[in-house]
Amino acid sequence: MIVKILSSAGNFEGIDYSERKNDLGKSQLLKAWNFGALGHQAGKINKSDYINYMKLICDANPRVKKRQFHAVISAKGYSYTPEELGNMAENYLKSMGYGDNPYLIYYHSDTNNNHVHLVSTRVDKNGKKVDDSYEKIRSQKVLQEILNQDPKVEAKNVMDQALAYNFSTKSQFKLLLEQQGFKNAEKEGQIEVIKYGIAQAFLPSEQVDLKVAQYIPPEDRIRQLKAIFSKYKYGLEAESFQKKMHQKFGIELVFHRGKNQEKPYGYTIFDHMKKQVMKGSQIMPIAELLLPASREERNQLLHGFIEDFNFDHETFHAVKQGLASIGFQINQQGEISAVENPDILKTLDNNQIEQLKYNSRVALASNYVLQTDYGKKLLSLILNIRSEDISNLTRPTDEAKQYYMQIMLSTEQSKTLNEILKSKKMEVIQFKGKLFLLDQSNKYIFEFNRLLDGQELDLKGLSINNLDQPQKHSVGHSIDRLGRIFEFAIIEAEHENRPKKRKKRSF
Repeated sequence: MIVKILSSAGNFEGIDYSERKNDLGKSQLLKAWNFGALGHQAGKINKSDYINYMKLICDANPRVKKRQFHAVISAKGYSYTPEELGNMAENYLKSMGYGDNPYLIYYHSDTNNNHVHLVSTRVDKNGKKVDDSYEKIRSQKVLQEILNQDPKVEAKNVMDQALAYNFSTKSQFKLLLEQQGFKNAEKEGQIEVIKYGIAQAFLPSEQVDLKVAQYIPPEDRIRQLKAIFSKYKYGLEAESFQKKMHQKFGIELVFHRGKNQEKPYGYTIFDHMKKQVMKGSQIMPIAELLLPASREERNQLLHGFIEDFNFDHETFHAVKQGLASIGFQINQQGEISAVENPDILKTLDNNQIEQLKYNSRVALASNYVLQTDYGKKLLSLILNIRSEDISNLTRPTDEAKQYYMQIMLSTEQSKTLNEILKSKKMEVIQFKGKLFLLDQSNKYIFEFNRLLDGQELDLKGLSINNLDQPQKHSVGHSIDRLGRIFEFAIIEAEHENRPKKRKKRSF
């Protein structure tokens, strides 16, 4: 287990990096914490919302130029689950002085070692810089304390855990130790468990031999795994299949390769849920497991996914993630292709595409804090959805109200209120004879009379987008412009260098 503090940065590139991995299905957000008024929707908002909130916190201390704290905690292989790493990351942030700051924890699955990325602010909510003296030295000590990492205690624990598994050879037992970061050697009837080049624990070889002699093949589990492998192996390369098994079933596959050989000659299965170690050949021969799926099988896989997918209730993002998990990709026009080949294999019909995008807009609406039915009607107009599909009416926190009042009563000499609102992606709209403040970044819609709560506010000179009586443009144009601001037409941004369309072909 290691921790590495990455270089500080002026902006929060660590969030952008992990969110891009999210889009590729290679990471997931485990926790978003201490985001104040955004707390009600943590995990559902856009990366820009997190970044803007963190910038707002750091603005309180402009002397701090390197605002981002970014660290990585990495485990050997799959020795810790995402949840265990997430809990460890929280304890680490608290011990390092970032526990009360806004922070994000992302689990990454794009390498052979489970790891989490931690992003926080180097400025706390009182505008004070977090102490970073001897940070890297303290960091290792904190992690060691969290792990209670006395190497002798750790070696004993790992050895006992390995003995709890059902295995058929001594080599499998030794491989279990290696997967937990411990080397081993057998000398004079004892197995030495080694770390830092020193034998930290000892085990009589005969104890392992006895376990091997007592091995009974888990026939029921073997049948289950055969069915699982047969279902999921098609369309996936060895590494992709390896990750799928671990993420979905907690099954770790270790492929064995000869020196300088890319193609594996065999593999071992660690079924951590059932505490079983099996030879890969007990489930499926390596040649069959890695046999490229035929065109017919790939075609069947794709059509089976589409037939089973719930277009009535799922979002565009959900279908994109689901296709990515079986080796396919989809663009915003609903054109589906294999990841390794941009040729179009199938295109969703217009009704399916429109339903997915509609569901995405409804999902976006669910992130907003709305006070009244008027606010609900305004949002339904902007997002082009039925108002009855918006169910969330929420009483805003006092902290949120204070935040918006401070903005509206701002007396900065260098900026007008219009300029301040624009910089914060806010807009004032008149609708149904009422004034609303729309905050795109934090997903709030406030009615002015409820926000002001009896206070007077001079709105002279304030730019107001009047949806009741638009002067320069039609209502339709104003709504369309607002829709683009709220990015509802296409919920997910597409890669800039999207492959050009090609003619359809069949497998």
